Amino acid sequence: MKHSTTGQRPVRTFAATTLTAILVTTSVLAVTSSEAEAIATGIRISGTGGDGVRLRSAPNTSSGSLAIIPEGASPDIHCFTYGTMVGNVNVWFKATYAGKTGFFASYYDNSSYRNEAELTAKYKVPKCGAAAPAPAPPPSNGPTRPTGEVGLANRGTFKPPRPRQAISSSAAVVAARASFNSYIAVLDRANHHNAESLARHYLSAAGSERGFPIGDLIWHERPLWGAMEWQLRHNAMAAYKSVASSSSDKAALASFTSGWVPYSAGCCDDWYWSLHSFSFAVRGDVWIGPRNASGFRQVQVRYRAAIYDKYDFNSEPRGARLLADKGQAAEFVVSQHTRTVYSSTTDASAQAKIGSMPFEW
Repeated sequence: MKHSTTGQRPVRTFAATTLTAILVTTSVLAVTSSEAEAIATGIRISGTGGDGVRLRSAPNTSSGSLAIIPEGASPDIHCFTYGTMVGNVNVWFKATYAGKTGFFASYYDNSSYRNEAELTAKYKVPKCGAAAPAPAPPPSNGPTRPTGEVGLANRGTFKPPRPRQAISSSAAVVAARASFNSYIAVLDRANHHNAESLARHYLSAAGSERGFPIGDLIWHERPLWGAMEWQLRHNAMAAYKSVASSSSDKAALASFTSGWVPYSAGCCDDWYWSLHSFSFAVRGDVWIGPRNASGFRQVQVRYRAAIYDKYDFNSEPRGARLLADKGQAAEFVVSQHTRTVYSSTTDASAQAKIGSMPFEW
């Protein structure tokens, strides 16, 4: 492109490959709605001997004249393209002056550049027909308020159930099956229907995962309810304190989890015979919004609980372990989770509310 040399009229030179761009297509000449907006670049008309330069309808010296841009004037420039060589410069600027939009030869201005990239970088002038740069994204106000269900707790810490073993029908296995059926009958007579259902599933050797009415379990196991509530309050409070210290002009989000907590059901009701020892987890997140016009920040707490157990036998009650060893029964996963619960407040009362938050399901 062009560059200035000391003590003489600015000299503009171009690489030989650039000269092929002199032939300009009509699509480049057309004024389209996608063209860059006109900008004030600080480029001034110069070197015309006071005559000014013609603003033409196309980037060539044979096209019609739309206006005269006087010496020293700074037209608003849209973009640059290539056209008739004037002096040693084939760059023409598409510009607007006195309400007219056309092209003038860059030989008659005070700009200085060596290539297209430098021209655009120095004067913020794009090449005609080039895609406009994408607008800068708006400043982030932080994470949006979460919706939907809280993700389930990771089970990766648990050893999976054993797959079903090869089937064997020895006399000991037949006796163990009869004994386990007697155990199921006892559960039925005691109205331990959840325990009976899980025992029958074990004896079916299907090995598929089973759910259960988690609300009934929490309601009847009051110590479990209390343990879940403590985990909720303790972990949600820690998450809230972490987001409350964030910049007040942006939202912030923090997740929390109790991890898997071991629990043993109290003897000797339906749930004791159903699950006995199992694990539960409470997980969720705390979101705080930017400070609003009232001076408060909105706060949302989301949470849900999950229970996990592996239905198996580590000893020989009624031959239960033998049945699994011989393929007449199969271990399986028992799991269930609550719905996601939402609670909203503001930072003015968040600590008090989270500190006394009831566990719901």
